[in-house]
Amino acid sequence: MRQLYEDNLEQDLFYWRNKLKGTKLSIKDLLATFDNYQRRTTTGEPMWISSENSVVLIKDNKWYYPFRPFEYDTDCTKQDTWCDPRILHSQWAFERWTSELGIKFPDVLFYHDTGDAGGCLDLEMDNACPAPVFTYFKQRDDPTFTERWGPGKMMYPLVHQRTILFPSAYMDVDRDGWPNFKPMPLYTFPLEEKVPKAVFRGAGWCPTWHHPRFVFCARWHLADNLTHTNPEYVDAAKDRDFLGIRDHAKFKYLVAADGTGPSNRFSKLLHLDSLVLKEDSPFLAHFYRSVHPWQHYVPIFAVNENDTLTMVEHFNQPNRDVDYKRIVSNANRFAAKFLCDRALALYMRRALTEYKALFEDMQGFIDSTVWPLVQAKRQLGIDYHESITPFQPMFGRRARHTSEL
Repeated sequence: MRQLYEDNLEQDLFYWRNKLKGTKLSIKDLLATFDNYQRRTTTGEPMWISSENSVVLIKDNKWYYPFRPFEYDTDCTKQDTWCDPRILHSQWAFERWTSELGIKFPDVLFYHDTGDAGGCLDLEMDNACPAPVFTYFKQRDDPTFTERWGPGKMMYPLVHQRTILFPSAYMDVDRDGWPNFKPMPLYTFPLEEKVPKAVFRGAGWCPTWHHPRFVFCARWHLADNLTHTNPEYVDAAKDRDFLGIRDHAKFKYLVAADGTGPSNRFSKLLHLDSLVLKEDSPFLAHFYRSVHPWQHYVPIFAVNENDTLTMVEHFNQPNRDVDYKRIVSNANRFAAKFLCDRALALYMRRALTEYKALFEDMQGFIDSTVWPLVQAKRQLGIDYHESITPFQPMFGRRARHTSEL
């Protein structure tokens, strides 16, 4: 795991360590960050992106939401109260990691951002996030990427330095196992029987946080243009013709295209023995700095709007089988080692441990203030969520199909 930490987590921590220069963040910085997110509900931000619902306390290897006003011990996985679905999956994974894998997490208090593009998007950068928040995705800030894409393509080129990435339990599970989500396995299908096309299924979302170089929306271009003009090369559909992840392996090429934010499916596609065609993108997930074009995947929308066709035609040539198998093998080995359930748990534990070390006496604040608050709610019997019946889960078949990919 050392190389994964060095490639990714250490890069996320660099901004804060460089800013602090040996000093520590204060609890005041942490509470100011929480307060900033709480205030945003009055300016149009969704209520679920708020400190009430998104601040998480881990204490004695148990998961709490200390600032939910009527609930001291919410278990989102029971689905008997409202929770953001992404936080639900994080708690689901946490329970699995602690109970089944025996992973011990530090006592820690953190903001679990659930947006599509990472937190800290306030233009008043010095005030938006005086302490880090955790998020699934953020935009790149390396100069080489900016030079290649050109100026003005990324709306928030700097503020993402302030966020720390951790594994997305929302995306990194096998949702074909509904309702009992499980870690993503490796799926295989005989190469000679694979359909020699690039397949895409997913919602018709389009980028919100950056301006793509060649087309307004890769998903639309794939489904509305290339599928109709070149059906022998592309089979893409948005918001219809659901295809389970297991069945994606029946195709020779798998497309990971950005939606509102980055492709939710990319990590899962790396577990299939087909070649992943990934949209050239400014987004990062917790492991992206460790996977590379032409080594673990083939980039598309990198040269022009039709290079998906070029790549399919290229790798359909018999003399390209060696390269095809090499890239697929690299992707599968990476997924098996670094995207397995234990690796995700270890990465999250390391990220939370290093985050906690940025603060001066977070443990003291938890023990003296936050934990007594949770205990007081318990003693007062504040447990409103048990009376919310009947609760209608928001993870019906249709919602799952449109959100999964």
